[in-house]
Amino acid sequence: MACGGTFSMQNLVACLVVCLSCIQTGGASGCKEVERAALLAVKAKINDSYNLLSSWEGRDCCSWRGVGCDHTTGHVVKLNLSNRCSTDETLRGEIDPSLLLLTNLSYLDLSCNAFFGFPVLDLIGSFPSLEYLNLSSACLGGPIPPQQPNWMEQSLKNLSSVDLQYSGFGGLRNDEFSSTVTSTPARELCNLKYLDLSGLGLGGDIVDLIAKFRCSWNELQVLHLSDNQLRGNLSTWLAQMTNLTSLNLRNNSIAGKVPKWIGNLSNLTFLALSYNCFDGVISEAHFVDLVRLDTLFLSLNSLTMSVSSDWVPPFQLTSFAAHSCQLGPKFPEWLQSQTRIEYLGLANTSIADALPSWFWNLSISELDLSSNRISGKLPSSFRTLPLIYVNLRSNRFEGQIPPPPPRIQALDLSENYFSGPFPQTLDTPNLRFLLLSQNLITGSIPSYICELSSLEYLDLSNNHLSGKLPDCRWKSQLDYLDLSSNNLSGEIPGSFGSQNSLESLHLNNNSLDGEFPTSLQHCSNLVFLDLGENKFTGRVPTWIGESLRHLVYLRLRSNSFIGYVPPELAQLRNLQVLDLARNNLTGSIPNSFGNFSAMLSTHTAQTIRVVLFYRPKCQGLDYTNDLAVVIKGQVLEYSSNLNLVKVMDLSGNSLSGKIPGEIGVLQELQSLNLSSNHLQGRIPRRIGDMRSLESLDLSYNELSGDIPQSLSGLTYLSHLNVSYNNLSGRIPRGNQFDTLDDPSIYIGNAYLCGDQTNKNCPEDGNNLSETKEDDNESEFIWIWFGICLGFVAGFWGLWCVLLFQRAWRIAYFETIDQVSEWLFITAVRRIARLSRTK
Repeated sequence: MACGGTFSMQNLVACLVVCLSCIQTGGASGCKEVERAALLAVKAKINDSYNLLSSWEGRDCCSWRGVGCDHTTGHVVKLNLSNRCSTDETLRGEIDPSLLLLTNLSYLDLSCNAFFGFPVLDLIGSFPSLEYLNLSSACLGGPIPPQQPNWMEQSLKNLSSVDLQYSGFGGLRNDEFSSTVTSTPARELCNLKYLDLSGLGLGGDIVDLIAKFRCSWNELQVLHLSDNQLRGNLSTWLAQMTNLTSLNLRNNSIAGKVPKWIGNLSNLTFLALSYNCFDGVISEAHFVDLVRLDTLFLSLNSLTMSVSSDWVPPFQLTSFAAHSCQLGPKFPEWLQSQTRIEYLGLANTSIADALPSWFWNLSISELDLSSNRISGKLPSSFRTLPLIYVNLRSNRFEGQIPPPPPRIQALDLSENYFSGPFPQTLDTPNLRFLLLSQNLITGSIPSYICELSSLEYLDLSNNHLSGKLPDCRWKSQLDYLDLSSNNLSGEIPGSFGSQNSLESLHLNNNSLDGEFPTSLQHCSNLVFLDLGENKFTGRVPTWIGESLRHLVYLRLRSNSFIGYVPPELAQLRNLQVLDLARNNLTGSIPNSFGNFSAMLSTHTAQTIRVVLFYRPKCQGLDYTNDLAVVIKGQVLEYSSNLNLVKVMDLSGNSLSGKIPGEIGVLQELQSLNLSSNHLQGRIPRRIGDMRSLESLDLSYNELSGDIPQSLSGLTYLSHLNVSYNNLSGRIPRGNQFDTLDDPSIYIGNAYLCGDQTNKNCPEDGNNLSETKEDDNESEFIWIWFGICLGFVAGFWGLWCVLLFQRAWRIAYFETIDQVSEWLFITAVRRIARLSRTK
């Protein structure tokens, strides 16, 4: 009984202890009020437009989105405010300092947001238990002090994962990071397994940077330093990181040979060395123990990959890219063993071979073989392949284009020798980008093009297409349409007006006719419009300036447009290229043309979107907007840096009146061509204010007066033509005019003078040399003047003497009689002698 009682008491005490423990634990299950208040203060400073923190209410902060608590203590130990970087659904604003009250945090992720101005070292140093830190693409900033406080050493000891890629730290330039964040405290990062410092603009020698992390060399599994400015080479430090699974050094300035011992990193699955300055040969020895290698990127280096034809790699790649490396001329046979490969990028690798039959049996879904000399035809099985992205641009493929695979999203077969008509069907509901330019494709554009519901980018330019444009309701929302340089005819269908998403429309160099299509006024998002080299007639509509407000590039040259130039075009505030050349336009140049905002200053109201497609892996496929601009009498093609091109060309019309002085305020205009018109009056002196002008052509007009001296101040002017006008006076000297000394650019102006024409100006006196033609003419005039003057003087002098001197008069006539008598007798004797001879 006593034993039993004792047993019961012991159990009772044990039960009480357990109950008290449960009560204490249960009381700690909710979050701490101080930490809850801190989180609410953080939320108050954040602009949460997408209600991502809508769950942040109520008493228990441990149940809020992204918040994790210790079940024993109730402290907040995890805060995850990350979002997907591929969307606009981000948190914005400032981070309230109350965040630093969460001193028990071991996990902090603020990635893919827009937080500004918070000192990063405060974030790192205030959490001594921090193990995981992800601030990638968080737009953080704030200064980085030159020296770190002592408490940072303790704060960094537990960190095992640090991701700071593209975090936007202010003041993080050149070698600054190496002398601050990676100085003394970095020696304490002995548990570091994951380190990503990509996109921070780090400079200096990569060896010096990696030396800062010597303590963690044996622990590091992931090392990403891409998109920086690191120099140096891959020294032996890399060989000691035997646990590395992922190494990304892409887009730096690292040079030298790729060491063969890199093949000893047997745990490596991801290796990216592309966009550096490596050179030399890559051989089988570089891959000896890389049995786990899954991804290999070597692009844009001066590397030559030389392996034996029967080499079988120890790895199975899923992604391989070696753009602009030397792999050819034969197609790499070792790829036949890569049965798991999904992405293959071999653009510009000097391959001059036909694709082997086994190639089409691989499981590739993303393929880039552009800019080689690969020949042959696409197989009939092309339609059955698992391809999603295909870039075969700039090769020597031929034959008819087979129907593409149904999963295809981007197909680029441009700059080849494909011929024949389009495929009869195109069952590709996911096709977004179709580029078939610069081939030999014939026939008409099939109406099923309008049925491609996902199509965004269509380029069929530079083929032999004929017939009319398809008049159908497009089911897709096109951004880009290029049908230029074909044999298309007829009018632009009204259905084109339904493409209100269209940003680029290129129909130039065809035989299209009719008036300017009124349906285009509904394409209010147009940025590029090119209808040049066609047979359009009628007037240039005034509604262009009102309805197409986003236009940057307007090209209507070489048509038959009539009427005046609409002053309303000046409402196009973003316009940078205006080309109305070679039409039948009349009237004067509108004074409002001085109001083109984008030509007034370096600020461009709208950034030109050039890249229209990007595949989000290491090597992307970029499709650009290729535009033709006539500058300095030459047709120049621009596919990038379009923001830097600002041109106005009104040449080859019948414009009259004066050149408006207001045009002189267009200080960023680079090329102005008003030639071959009927412009009159003087050249405005305000043209000398157009500081960016590189080319000025005013030839074949009826301009008069002098050439303004102000033009000599145009420091960029390299092309000038004022020939065949009625200009007069001295050609300016000094500055740019000292280089513009070609006489042909001033010819046809009879009263121009100066060094450039070698014609003496009146105010120069006799000091200047004259041309031989002028010398001969002047000498001839003076000779005849002297002869006439002598004759007159001699004649009147003789008759005056005879008139007033009687003795001289008698002697003169006696002499005349004697000479006459002598001449008569001589003539008679000569005649008689001739008679006797006969």
